[in-house]
Amino acid sequence: MFKTFLDRLIVYALLVAAIVLAYSTSPLENFARAGDFVGGIFGTVIAGLSVYLLVETLKHQRSSSEQQSFENRYFELVKLHRENVAEFDLGKHQGRKTFISLVREFQAILQHVSSGGESNTLNERTKILIAYYTFYYGVGPNSSRMLSSALEPHLTSEQMEFVRTLIHYFFDKGIRLEMAKEVRLSHGPVDGHQSRLGHYYRHLYQTVSYIDQQEISDEKKRQYVKTIRAQLTNYEQALLLINSLTPLGEAWEESNFMRKYRMVRNLPKDFFDKETELDVLAIFENDPHYFEWQDQAS
Repeated sequence: MFKTFLDRLIVYALLVAAIVLAYSTSPLENFARAGDFVGGIFGTVIAGLSVYLLVETLKHQRSSSEQQSFENRYFELVKLHRENVAEFDLGKHQGRKTFISLVREFQAILQHVSSGGESNTLNERTKILIAYYTFYYGVGPNSSRMLSSALEPHLTSEQMEFVRTLIHYFFDKGIRLEMAKEVRLSHGPVDGHQSRLGHYYRHLYQTVSYIDQQEISDEKKRQYVKTIRAQLTNYEQALLLINSLTPLGEAWEESNFMRKYRMVRNLPKDFFDKETELDVLAIFENDPHYFEWQDQAS
């Protein structure tokens, strides 16, 4: 089998020339006809080859240009993510350190939700939903209205009554101050973080989605997303997981990005208490190598 288009054309030309020589009556006529024929064939070959090389060059240039355009945009998105995190300011903490306080606050709210009198009727996901929305929207004159409106489509009337009781409970400033003291917060809890986290998660999702849409191999996509994931601290990954378990972060589940790209792979073992907070292994039970610590243990 001939490897190139040019090889095939040359062989074809020589075969036809041999046929012409075999069926011609005069030796001179043989060479004349063969020369004219081969010359014509090679002229066509050279012209065809020139067009072929031009097309291949343009295709390569286009591919290189598209790759360069993608990488420029990709690194721009990575830079924007870093800038978004750097702008976080919460109490005495700035940047990545704010996520430590954010996770502590969420865990404190979840503890209050779980210890409520009616909480025995709530499953794990519903407790997380109520706690995260309370954490995200906060409690206040306007925030409480948004919180109730956001939760109502997902809860029963009895569960909404529990939410109203919870809102009333958190209106007590003394309770909030005690919560801040218990979990060592330098900011007022249950004030809401919609303005901080809304933009942060939208941009993070758009970055991963942009990579996923590229016409490159899945392995390359995973490598690009891995670089994004490397920017996330353990606390960022923990809060991302919680976000993805609620309707606010349902896009992560619908796109399957949490599993496909193992977005919280670096979350330490027992970061969440599986009895009182979240059974993380149950969420990713179909992937025995999801977490980094699972590979280290095997």
